[in-house]
Amino acid sequence: MAIERQLTVEARKARPEASVRFERDGQILTMFWDWEYKGQRLSYSRAELRQDYEKDPEMVGAVVDFCVIQMGVLEKGIDDAALR
Repeated sequence: MAIERQLTVEARKARPEASVRFERDGQILTMFWDWEYKGQRLSYSRAELRQDYEKDPEMVGAVVDFCVIQMGVLEKGIDDAALR
């Protein structure tokens, strides 16, 4: 549960408008992000091995950063579609 708490804290710092939830399936921890952008509901998820978080304390920040970048890509897709 400590990993989920760390991920939640970092996620709220990076994207306070997004809700974050988790699912555990054996050793796999999946982080789900849900947010709204320009009136559209968006979702993104990322799965990692729990043991990887335990091995590398910096992985929490790296995973949140990666998710935020991917969320930006999704938002850019909406922006680009609006220009067509």
